[in-house]
Amino acid sequence: MRGYLILNRFLHLYAGCKRKVIIEAGDGITDFSVCRQHASSVWRVLILCAAHDVYLIDVPDTESPNVDISDDKTKEGNQSIFSDLLDKGEDGEMTVVPFCESVIHLNSRHMVLQSDCPIKHIDVVRSLLLTLSSGLVRKIRAYDLDNFQNYSQGNNNPTFEIKCPSLQFDSEKDKLGLHVLVSSVEDPDKWMSTDAIQLHQTLFTALFKTEAALLHSPIILFTLNGCVFCHQIKTLLCGALWEILCDIEGSIESITKLQVKPKDDGSDLPFTDLQPQVSKCSEGLLVCSSTGKTVLVHIKQPEGGVVYDILTLPGPVVCCAGFQSTIYHSTGKQIFGHVVMRCNNPTKGGNSVDIKSDLLHQSFVQRLAVDGESLDSTGIKLVCQSALGDILVLSGQSDPNSKPLAYMAHSFEELLMGLDTTNKRHADIFQKQSQLNDLIHQLSIAGHLITNNSLKSETLTKNDVSHPVSCSCSVTSTRNGYKVDYSLICKLTNDSSISLSCDWSLMVVLVTKNPSHTESRSHGMALSHGLKSGSCLEMRVPMDMRCLSSLYCDVKVYLVLYSDLLGDQMSFKLNAPVPKTSSLGLPALLKTQRLDILYYLREPITEVVNSTITKCKKPGSSFVSQEPMRKQWNEEEVSSSKQMLTTEICVGRVKLPTDFESRCQEGDSMCVKLLKYLLQDSQINVEAIKKGHLHLADPCGHVVSVSMAADPQRSGDRLSVKLGCSSVEVLARCRAAIVHRIKTVCCPDETDLCVKDLRQYLTKLESIKDEIRSLEEQAGRDSESSNTIRNSLSSVYEKLRKIQL
Repeated sequence: MRGYLILNRFLHLYAGCKRKVIIEAGDGITDFSVCRQHASSVWRVLILCAAHDVYLIDVPDTESPNVDISDDKTKEGNQSIFSDLLDKGEDGEMTVVPFCESVIHLNSRHMVLQSDCPIKHIDVVRSLLLTLSSGLVRKIRAYDLDNFQNYSQGNNNPTFEIKCPSLQFDSEKDKLGLHVLVSSVEDPDKWMSTDAIQLHQTLFTALFKTEAALLHSPIILFTLNGCVFCHQIKTLLCGALWEILCDIEGSIESITKLQVKPKDDGSDLPFTDLQPQVSKCSEGLLVCSSTGKTVLVHIKQPEGGVVYDILTLPGPVVCCAGFQSTIYHSTGKQIFGHVVMRCNNPTKGGNSVDIKSDLLHQSFVQRLAVDGESLDSTGIKLVCQSALGDILVLSGQSDPNSKPLAYMAHSFEELLMGLDTTNKRHADIFQKQSQLNDLIHQLSIAGHLITNNSLKSETLTKNDVSHPVSCSCSVTSTRNGYKVDYSLICKLTNDSSISLSCDWSLMVVLVTKNPSHTESRSHGMALSHGLKSGSCLEMRVPMDMRCLSSLYCDVKVYLVLYSDLLGDQMSFKLNAPVPKTSSLGLPALLKTQRLDILYYLREPITEVVNSTITKCKKPGSSFVSQEPMRKQWNEEEVSSSKQMLTTEICVGRVKLPTDFESRCQEGDSMCVKLLKYLLQDSQINVEAIKKGHLHLADPCGHVVSVSMAADPQRSGDRLSVKLGCSSVEVLARCRAAIVHRIKTVCCPDETDLCVKDLRQYLTKLESIKDEIRSLEEQAGRDSESSNTIRNSLSSVYEKLRKIQL
């Protein structure tokens, strides 16, 4: 009799293909054991529930109530339905067992054992109930089954207990198992589980030595993941240890016995005792793991001795059973049959057995058992439990009638796998197409940016100022004590309806211009998350003293498209470092801006300004007597030994931009408006400018004085810008920057120059040129003192300042 667990609550008991009874448990059933005593007319069923209680039920061995699946009415009912589904007639190979109405309900009077620790598995051997506990310490306990008439506290006292072996790190996820091996010579008066494996006396003695065979000691098999441990119950030695029977990968799914079939060598002699062989034992112990790795332990013929053969079954193995020389196992979707045959001439180091595999059924089966008792003309029957809990009876033979269905199902599975492969290939093509479409969108943005930059003048004439992607640059300063750090902020704005992908990178190139050389540096940032439509991001570029102390710094901002789908013909080699690993990309110029010293001017410390304005202002001779500039990195101070140098810039009529005029406050004079316009990019608050005179500081700490006033010597809207600083270099850079900005707003002078004025201007320049040549000759002869030459140069400089056109 065998049991099948359905929905963890119903236990169906079958004798062959006939169902005897259904047992219903209120609590979930975790394990069960069906045992039989030869002299008894009842089957004893022990059930382990989720609450770790053990129940005992005696089922009479009678012919009623039972349901025979070969009944004609059953075939007319369920079989007709499945015949239509499988397109088979009434002689089909699959039968569904109908539901039975006879049910036994478990209650408290059936309980015989209440454990104080979690129980994982139970088994019965020689009227001993074996329990495997999975607490802190894993133990196997034995209880006398004959004493279990009803529940009492005395039932909880085990006859003996054995501590199970453990790994270095035990886990609750370890798969544990409990099996029992006995010799073929057994006591018929003892209760024995139907799952107990009875081995031939010869194989039993060869595996577990003579002591276990003489004592008729059952062997306990404890499985821990893929390792099988063995321990004999009766022993002459105290404190016997566990021994390892085998160890394979995966977890142990089944342990059963198997007959090893002799190989057909072509002779007419049957396999009888007349054939020469050392051992007549053809049995073997089969250990099957979940991965399909299987160990067959048997006696080698004709030499004798135990041999371990490694077999490989199609995995994964969900359940496995053996009958005679055939292994039946299910992968969850298919049922295979493997015939094990002995090799006549095995290779050295190879297996001594061969297997002949055959696909039997395409069925979703979770458990199967072989009904070897009710053999008929149709052959062996497999009683299986489907994934939905239904009990099916399938043919265990690979006859010609069943082959076409199995192989057609196998071919159908291959067809489905081919369709799945084609579907994946189509998905890859669609993904590639989506990537190309996205690249086309990104290329359209790049093309618009490149075209807009090349036709900039034409775009401005059409008053088209809308750009899909724009960039603005500004300089910010941060004071850390006496030190001031400057950074360039590049703000990228996406005003297009298309989001920028993560293939874009923002690259900023800084080109510094010095009198002796030109230096270029670049900084890059990848748009790792892209830039959505209507969004913006900022990139901060630190600026060192090479940028701050140069005459000017040209900033070029590029938006570079990198993609593996871009060919070499569409890419350009970028000499500057880029944020991506590849230097090939499609650059689009977004912004070009020149940074001069006016961007870095800021408000100085008050004490420095007061000390600076007290210095005397000597315009002419100070340029000649200027000592080499001392750069001040951290403190804003002016040396007392230096004089304030001044210069003046005459400004004609100017016309400020309309948008800037609208931002100015009412009542601001033209001097204040022009001063705000010149310093709008600096680090000061231009809205707070109320007068035409202020003091500023450069990055090195030099104080710069800026004054804006009307020119009294000229009529009209003529203005005059006066600059003052103690450093010649800083003063020259400020003058150049202001002159460059005034040119953008200066109106053309309508007054034509007279030829007479030009002649007088050239004549004065020629006279000064002659004086300079005479001074060079005097300096070469070294006939005059250095003070005399210095005074002469100061006089020449004064004349140059007075000459105006």
